Amino acid sequence: MKTATAILFRILEQEELTRVSHMRHAMSLLMCFILCSSVFTSIPSNEQLPTEVADSKSIVFDGWDHGSQEGSILSNSTATVGGGDGAATNEEFVCIIQENTFEIYCWGDNTHGQLGHPDLVSKARPTTSSSASAILPTASAIDAGGRHACGIVTDATTNSPGNSDIFCWGANDVGQFGHSGFTNTGPSYVPVTGALSWVNDGIIDWSVYSALAISSGGGSTCAILVDNQLSKSLWCWGSILSSGTPIQPPDYQSTCPYQKVLDLLTGICVAPNPWDADGDGWAEHSGTYGYLQTYGQGDCNDYDQNTNPGQNEILGDGLDNDCDGLVDETLRHIPLPNQPTQVSVGEEHVCVITDAQEMYCWGDNTYHQTSQNGHSSVDLPQLMDFSPLLSNGQTAKPLRVASGGTHTCAILSDNSVACWGTWAGTSPGIDPQLMTRVLTTDPNWTPTGAWDEVYSATHALVPFTISAGSSHTCITAQNIALHQFATQTPPPLIRPVGLCWGSGVEGQLGQGQDFTDSSEYRVIHTNSRLQIQYPMQSSTLVIAGGDTTCTVRSITDPSIRCFGSNDAGTYGHDRVWPDSYYDGSDPSADSRSARSQAGTSKGISIRNNQNTVIDFDTSRQSGCYITDQGNQLPNKMYCWGVLIHTPFDSQTNPVGLDNQYNANTVDSERLAQEVIMPTGLSPKKVKVSSNWACAIMDDESVWCWGEELIIPDLTADLTGRETCATHSLDDYSGLSGYGLCEGTFYAGDGGGSDLHQIPLGEEATSLILGLTTGCASTITGKVICWGSAIGWGQKQAAWVSSGDWMGGYPSTAPTSGLGGNSNFASTTWILLDGQSPSSKVYSFSSQGGPGSGYENIFSDHSGGSTLDFLGQNMCISVDSGDYICYGSQVGVLNTPYDANKVNTWMETDDPATVDGVALFGHPITAISKTIHSICATLNNGEVYCAGENKWGQIGDNTISEDTLGYDWTQVNLPSSKFFNQITSSARSTCAWDGYNPTSENVYCWGSAFSELPLGEGCGTVSTTTTPWIPCYPSSRDIIATPTPAYLLQGIGEIDKLQLSLYGGCALANGNLGCWGHYDGGQGCHSDEQTAVEFIIPGCTTELRVELPGTQNSAPSLSSVVITPGSSVTNTDVLLCSITGPTDPDADPLLPYTYEWVLTTPQGDVYTYTATSSSTSNPLDLAATVYSMVYGYLASPGDVIECFVTITDIYGASSTMQSNAVTVMGAKYYDGDLDGYGDAFSPPIYVDYCTAASDCSAAGTIASTSPNAYYSGVCINSVCDLGIDYVDNNLDCNDQDPNINPSAIEDPFNGIDDNCDGQQAQLFLDWDNDGYGDANYPLVSDCVTDGDCSGNDLCVTTFGHSTCTNPSHPLFGTACTSSFDCDIKFTKVASASFFSCALTTDGDAMCWGIDGTENWPLPGYTFSDIEAGHNAICGLETSSSNVICWGLQGNSIGSNFIQIQATNVQFASLTLGKENVCAISTNNELYCKEMISNTAPILQPQTNVVQIDIGVSLYTYGHKCILYDTGNVDCINGGFGWNGASQSAPAGIQFTNIATGHNFACGIETTSLLVQCWGNNLHNVLTTPTDQFQSIVAGRNTICGISLSNEVICWGKDSELGESMLPPPGTTAKSVSVGRLNVCIVTFQDEVNCWGVSSSFTGLLDGPDESLATCINGICSLPNFVPILTPNDADCNDLDPTVNPGMIDVQGNNVDDDCDGVIDGPPGPSITMASLVDEYKTPVFIILSFIGIIFVGKSLKKD
Repeated sequence: MKTATAILFRILEQEELTRVSHMRHAMSLLMCFILCSSVFTSIPSNEQLPTEVADSKSIVFDGWDHGSQEGSILSNSTATVGGGDGAATNEEFVCIIQENTFEIYCWGDNTHGQLGHPDLVSKARPTTSSSASAILPTASAIDAGGRHACGIVTDATTNSPGNSDIFCWGANDVGQFGHSGFTNTGPSYVPVTGALSWVNDGIIDWSVYSALAISSGGGSTCAILVDNQLSKSLWCWGSILSSGTPIQPPDYQSTCPYQKVLDLLTGICVAPNPWDADGDGWAEHSGTYGYLQTYGQGDCNDYDQNTNPGQNEILGDGLDNDCDGLVDETLRHIPLPNQPTQVSVGEEHVCVITDAQEMYCWGDNTYHQTSQNGHSSVDLPQLMDFSPLLSNGQTAKPLRVASGGTHTCAILSDNSVACWGTWAGTSPGIDPQLMTRVLTTDPNWTPTGAWDEVYSATHALVPFTISAGSSHTCITAQNIALHQFATQTPPPLIRPVGLCWGSGVEGQLGQGQDFTDSSEYRVIHTNSRLQIQYPMQSSTLVIAGGDTTCTVRSITDPSIRCFGSNDAGTYGHDRVWPDSYYDGSDPSADSRSARSQAGTSKGISIRNNQNTVIDFDTSRQSGCYITDQGNQLPNKMYCWGVLIHTPFDSQTNPVGLDNQYNANTVDSERLAQEVIMPTGLSPKKVKVSSNWACAIMDDESVWCWGEELIIPDLTADLTGRETCATHSLDDYSGLSGYGLCEGTFYAGDGGGSDLHQIPLGEEATSLILGLTTGCASTITGKVICWGSAIGWGQKQAAWVSSGDWMGGYPSTAPTSGLGGNSNFASTTWILLDGQSPSSKVYSFSSQGGPGSGYENIFSDHSGGSTLDFLGQNMCISVDSGDYICYGSQVGVLNTPYDANKVNTWMETDDPATVDGVALFGHPITAISKTIHSICATLNNGEVYCAGENKWGQIGDNTISEDTLGYDWTQVNLPSSKFFNQITSSARSTCAWDGYNPTSENVYCWGSAFSELPLGEGCGTVSTTTTPWIPCYPSSRDIIATPTPAYLLQGIGEIDKLQLSLYGGCALANGNLGCWGHYDGGQGCHSDEQTAVEFIIPGCTTELRVELPGTQNSAPSLSSVVITPGSSVTNTDVLLCSITGPTDPDADPLLPYTYEWVLTTPQGDVYTYTATSSSTSNPLDLAATVYSMVYGYLASPGDVIECFVTITDIYGASSTMQSNAVTVMGAKYYDGDLDGYGDAFSPPIYVDYCTAASDCSAAGTIASTSPNAYYSGVCINSVCDLGIDYVDNNLDCNDQDPNINPSAIEDPFNGIDDNCDGQQAQLFLDWDNDGYGDANYPLVSDCVTDGDCSGNDLCVTTFGHSTCTNPSHPLFGTACTSSFDCDIKFTKVASASFFSCALTTDGDAMCWGIDGTENWPLPGYTFSDIEAGHNAICGLETSSSNVICWGLQGNSIGSNFIQIQATNVQFASLTLGKENVCAISTNNELYCKEMISNTAPILQPQTNVVQIDIGVSLYTYGHKCILYDTGNVDCINGGFGWNGASQSAPAGIQFTNIATGHNFACGIETTSLLVQCWGNNLHNVLTTPTDQFQSIVAGRNTICGISLSNEVICWGKDSELGESMLPPPGTTAKSVSVGRLNVCIVTFQDEVNCWGVSSSFTGLLDGPDESLATCINGICSLPNFVPILTPNDADCNDLDPTVNPGMIDVQGNNVDDDCDGVIDGPPGPSITMASLVDEYKTPVFIILSFIGIIFVGKSLKKD
């Protein structure tokens, strides 16, 4: 041991010298080694440390080096509680570091982002920084303040923000981030989401410093740093920099006269003027006097009294308030005389301990928390004087310190704890002015309270960690000093314990229902309700903060439990409650950190204090237990449940089976009451139903008590049952609708109505009860029953089919409860006669197996179900080895498997026989049966279940959302466990090993609302850990996968375990503990009886915030292989493949980590890491990260390996190495000797070499196909093959030396000169100056002629397919500018989402947002076009047929000929949403639906000159028709409410009409004014006063062209927030209004549009007008030319005098030569000859070619 310790010290020395940043890990290692050495020597590493100790072993606290002390350089603080810093709104929050992944989990208050999530929502369940929306990095240490927290990152070298070791998150109003770069601080601070900062203010050089420890409190944080000289220093930031008394100015005057100051350099009194202009007592900052150098920093602003060295820095004001040369600094080095070892930050003060065992404090001193002298704040660290604690002539030295809200406490060298400030709450007699010990550890002190015998024997208390909250303090202590543990052999017994003192008003002291303050140590009450002898073993780490305390047991049970204030959810289990919960108004208040069910709203718990419990039974809301009386008979019976022990009248005080406690229930009725047994008898077994209970006495007689329920007789005609009134009985209101009658209530109170004996006539061995029936097995092997059931009368009843029988019970069973056949019967009947192996009960009494005696005769059954009145659900073990079952079929009993027969009763008199050997190949050892399901354990330890699976009762990881049954299914239990005992409630099951009935051998599944003893609630499974039991993903709490019964851990051997509907109980070592939920009761009672503590609903806080502590086995791989394994060159792609990934624990796996390692012959190593879920990972050596990151390309001789790491979600991992492959050289044939090898020849692999001697001799054959010979020379590290073999294969034509990758591409010769597989890119040269515009490359835009419009064809030139019309009449015409060569337009038509324009040549060009069917077929020209809602139609030029296209949402396709008639020519057309009309040349009107293929219909109207169809949401809009008389007729569209369907104004003739949505307008013939009628939505009826030539309407907007050609619009002036009105002064020849846009044809024959652009891209684009360019006075197709370099691009392709070939003309304000400089110095011009030289061609011709630009798809000018 001593030798090992010395070695460890040497290791520590080396580590400190070699890597300063790891110093804290070495110190932790030392502490762990000293304190935990017995673990190394006596306890195997894979064993859980015992909780009880034999002489050969020690209980060792195994967490000393992990999360034990805030701010200490010897340990990492991994759990912290923040909040409660004095502000009323600042609630507590908790953060922890997960032990394997180092991720940060937080829960509680998040109003300032304290939880590290990108929201400000408080969370009552842990959240992790690994979730996708979280912001926190991993950390090695954390600590929390009032509204912020800070951490030390796990690996500082990976941090990008200045390599800072420390990061902070949460509030930053007083500089908590230690970073002045944040503007959200000071007076401007508001809480923001995701606030996080690295402590990097430019003051700390993180290349020199490394963080060792951290502490936060209030609005401040301090950290201990170590530099590269191993010197430690203290740095602080936050509000602590602004605390303390302002520094007083120096004594400038000294001995000098008034208004003179002493110049210390000369010793002369001088009178500087000015020297303190603002009168604040500080000399100005600049001057020539000596005092400026001798008195230190002066006033940096002598005209502002609030700026001087005595002021505190004010964050966010942009001023140097304290004249230290820094503006808004948030970080400061705190000078100390010695090196710090531990620091603790309180709410407004800080204390630090140095390596000289001295303590220094500063900050707020209102309550003497930083100084014993006065109350003034302390501005600089002040040495604390511990001489008031002088004892035996010695003053103890401080070892650990904890700073709280307004108090400070310290662990001293004499193992005592001293406090000062307001540290003891309201405890009387405590003077906060003095340091006071908290109950010393002197030898005369006798531990008080529930102290363990270890402490009582040693009288020792050795604190080793300390933590302070706002007004309370906690320590973790042990019973022996460290040096004794380290030196004694064997090591002495150690039991860590948690103790707290101070304020307890919020339950933060963990004293259950005691919320008083304390000035003495108080052992934390862990509320281990099933075993109370050792309450201290759950307190190996205690963390206090605010008004909350959290405890951690140890690494063997690293669960964190919190108690105290929970108004923000610090309990971590989804529940919150106000602090008023503890003020005495709620009697259920309890601050113990219970280990019971989490996530439920209430709890129920029973704990035995004095007497041993020997049996118990529960059913729904009732239960009983029997206690012995210390070898004195009789035993006593206690029961709870109103229907069992409380006299009542169900008529005046109705009590239901499932609601026995209600608002009328008094407190005494909630307690377990003693049931008085018959004189001379002692109970030894008890069985309970919801309404009654029975006991087997010591003479084997059966006595019962509770509520009698009677089933009335069948009616005389057998069509029903008589009423209760027929027999002068009251109806039982607790189960209304079933005709049960209320009989006598047997109270068992020792009065006149006490107990009733069942006349069995034989000695009873076991019992089972229903609602109205009971059965007992007897000593002779019989089963004798009594009572009756509703279903048993159905065979005699006339209302059911003949022979119908339910439950398998015999037909001789009573059909009525009258005549002594109620549950309190005077007669009995035989169920099994005990005469044969199949009718005689089986007993373990002679076999001595589990449950020796008669425990397993009846199946486990929680009686009292509301359906038990049909007959009991039970199975009986018989001597044949089978089980005989009754009641429901659960899909498998007395029937072949039938999923629909779950809750149906057996249809015959015969019960079902369950034969384990026949069904499963093994005998059954135990059965549990409910109405819904059945489960059986086998003698091989397996478990099978059948029936309903709605609550996961089958236990195979699934649930069903229906009530169908499942066939027998094996439960998914660990194969390493053995199960032969089982218990079930209606929806839950637990199984265990009866031979070894300890908690770790109990597994449960099913409903987890509150039934299962899991100790935790349901929760989401994290990707890295499972802080909660993973429930099946549904709206219900369901455990579909059997889970260990964590709640039962540590209770010892289990004698009996039982589940009921909403909870359960366990009996172990004579202690009875129950759990569950009950939502009808209030109140909490404790120790009101001598035998029991009965804690009713809500008495305990049910939580356990779980940290994973289960042994986690590492996953593994079978193989890792790289392929190909040989003949690898640096152009290959390698594949690393794995096989056989497995995890022994079946844990989910994280993506695999592939690490490729390349090692050069020189020993250089390059690594490349990839993460993938695939079982293979490629590495492209030709384009690998090696070259991208390191600039290194794989070369011959390199060795490549692949290392694959497999990791499960809990952090366990293993790594496997692949085979090694060596990169070889490759030579390729170079036939044309241009230095580039043939791309189509196979490689010849050659060896790596360093000298010629490594290669084969010259002439040695290297390959026979093709022939190749070694030259005997080593060139470029590979063996050479001569001049006709090279290292690459990049030549695409090895027969021509002018073709290879170094050749210059000629874009016009049709050859891939440079072997890049690409054709040279060409660019538009619009101004024909030989220089291309880089913004307009030549690209393909068609595949077939059908992709082009009009008469354009798809022509391929130079590899690009484009639409063009080479016969266009504009080509070849004279021009003066390119405008003369543009396309001209005559009309435009706008639909809802696209528009078309008609050219002077009759072509239709369209644009918009529709992706399909918005183009007419090529070859058509039109004389007119019009638009509707979803389509556009045109009059075909040659035939005058109406052709439409673009209809959305229908299947007519594009270009469908809509209207044609024999010998009819059409002159105009109009269309609506889905109908179209045309007017013939003789003024006839034809109309049809566009979606039909029918012929157009000639309308009755004649002499029609115009028709317009309103734009409607419906299929048919209204129509308005203008006749040659000027009259207008409007027709309803068929949907009734079209406001424009009324006639136009009478007596007025019109020349032009337009219809919109429910309105119409017309131009008056005489006045040319516009009148509108119909619906006035958007004020469309309010018309302009202008005279108009024409008008057109959209859906809500109408536009017209005035006599002055101005475009005027009214109605709805915007759509989707964008204007539908024209720019002022807009003129046009034609206008069209669409649903979302307006388009016009200008007098320049161009198309312009306005309207919605942002929501519908492309709606306003307009047609492409550019067709050709004017070259030499002739309209010609434009040129396309290459751009050889970026300097060759034309910067103005509309001006031939501006291009890179020009010389800058001075003074014209033009960049003539496109060099980016206007009027720059003249430079060499780039001539056409130079371009010819570039291409090495005789002539460089700028080509004009056909097939590049096309009508309707031509290049846009913009």
